[in-house]
Amino acid sequence: MSDYSHSKTLKHLQDAIAGEFLGHLQYRRYAAKAREEGHEAIAETFEQLAENEIQHALLWANELIAVDTTEENLRNAMNAELAGGDALYPAMADTAEGEGFRDTAGLLRRVGEIESRHATVFKNLLNQLEGVPEEPEKLPLPDRGKRFMLCKYCGAMEVAEPGASCSLCKNDDAF
Repeated sequence: MSDYSHSKTLKHLQDAIAGEFLGHLQYRRYAAKAREEGHEAIAETFEQLAENEIQHALLWANELIAVDTTEENLRNAMNAELAGGDALYPAMADTAEGEGFRDTAGLLRRVGEIESRHATVFKNLLNQLEGVPEEPEKLPLPDRGKRFMLCKYCGAMEVAEPGASCSLCKNDDAF
């Protein structure tokens, strides 16, 4: 892997990853709309090109993102999820709330909670890998005592029935 620090190429590669990923997301949404309107062939084309965009982003990510040992990767992932759940998302939610975007603030807070649960998952895996004999840390659950299910798409925890749609990511058959 090349050392791109202090280069314009670093910024270009970061922008390329963001652009390709945004293109992927746009094309996925366009595919859903085309399918909703009955244009299956167009939807499939959008989906194929969305996958192309992800592959392009992966090309640039391979230039920038170091892959270490599994132990170090778990530690890096845990720290990134902690930063998102403990600081980044709450700060973004506060800003959105202060600007009057209450619904967006609520979504940001919910995703921040999911990020914190992700950190716990990585911590438990790291402890397991390191042979720590402790009981795995429990995943934080809202309103204990209710039956919660985990969305298989976005990780939201909701009181839900099998086959229900997720209120966060809106995917059908999410639980």
